Amino acid sequence: MPRYSSGPFQRANGNLRIVYTGAIDAARDPEPIFRAVRKLLDEGLLSLELIFMVPDSSRLFFLQERYKLKQVVHIIPAASYWKALELAFSADALLVIEANTEHGVFLPSKFVDYCQIGKPILALTPRGSELSDYLARGGGIAVLPRDVEAISRAIRTLVEYRSQGRLAELNSAFIGDTFKGEKVIENFREEVEWLIRAREHN
Repeated sequence: MPRYSSGPFQRANGNLRIVYTGAIDAARDPEPIFRAVRKLLDEGLLSLELIFMVPDSSRLFFLQERYKLKQVVHIIPAASYWKALELAFSADALLVIEANTEHGVFLPSKFVDYCQIGKPILALTPRGSELSDYLARGGGIAVLPRDVEAISRAIRTLVEYRSQGRLAELNSAFIGDTFKGEKVIENFREEVEWLIRAREHN
């Protein structure tokens, strides 16, 4: 019988903590990041932990067992919004997993929520997605959803940044500012004014 991890908010000294909150489904495949973590452990990188707070954990428990990651990957049941927020604030980086489609079409609402927290984002996202466009300007690292090598490099980069005290360089709060109400209204007004000017010149 799989057992949920206890005490997920207690930090292990020196470990990079990556947190995922929300649902996992067939489209958003977590296996590549399990494979990447296993690869890093086999290479001797031990200073990391990955925490999933999810409503349906059966797939995660299977992967945890398959890749022998019980000491590194912690799975806890979905809780209230405030508990999820508390866990997210305890993280060094926040994980977004998108479906492995040819092109990313939607901007995940989780990304918007995470940017309000301001932690670095590790995004498993399709090539040319809107999410990867945002992160190209800073705030985290975007890699393809099934590229295990790239995911491994991204995690290693985050571990190195944390050990050097540089994680603040990947702070995503500046992206979150673009989703605040006043900024959305300002952008909308600029778009309307541009359309009016374009119409006047036609």
